[in-house]
Amino acid sequence: MTRTKIFGFLTLICLVLALSLVNDLPRYLKYKNGDIQDFETVAAGELKHGDLVQGTIDFSDGCIAENEETKSTFGIETSKRTTSQYYAVYMYNEQYILYETSNKAQYSILDKLGNECEAYYESLNAILDEDGNVVGDASQIVQPTTTLPFTAVVKDTPSDLHGIFREWYGEGFDQDCETVMMTYLDFSVLPRKVLIGGGAAVLGIIFLVITIISWRKSKQFSF
Repeated sequence: MTRTKIFGFLTLICLVLALSLVNDLPRYLKYKNGDIQDFETVAAGELKHGDLVQGTIDFSDGCIAENEETKSTFGIETSKRTTSQYYAVYMYNEQYILYETSNKAQYSILDKLGNECEAYYESLNAILDEDGNVVGDASQIVQPTTTLPFTAVVKDTPSDLHGIFREWYGEGFDQDCETVMMTYLDFSVLPRKVLIGGGAAVLGIIFLVITIISWRKSKQFSF
């Protein structure tokens, strides 16, 4: 491989890394300025694409969808693995919203919370009659106790996932569910990601200049 191709390849790698700044820099500036939405107090419909949000999830109806990555060898499927899961969580403003995470530790916590919430519904229904009146002992209601502190970035819900969410919820979806979703994001990595992206951008420019100089020299001395 010629010197020109080597520096051209390095330039491409650096520019690809630098492109991460398109997403990471706005998020970092919001994080640095403390522009973070509070999950416990945000109003219905207030969350917008690009917002940072933090708080505690304490009620969930469990996982309603997941992403799978399929590996194949010579066209034959060899394995599958879950890359992310989507949980329907209940907000303090009485809206449902999707929470996306690829953190396996969070899977366990959210699955446990989902089971506790299912037990809550069962214990609640056991003391209500057909008209919703309390006819049993309210002290028998099993309250969920598991919680998940989280930080996330808000994104628009992809159309296919939006359809799954709508079908899962059923009637009243437009009034009771958010059109955006929250994707788990560790805020502490934002400064490092911006630093790496910025450094890659600088190196990309340097390598690009070297590539151009090297290419011109190769043309100058070629016959």
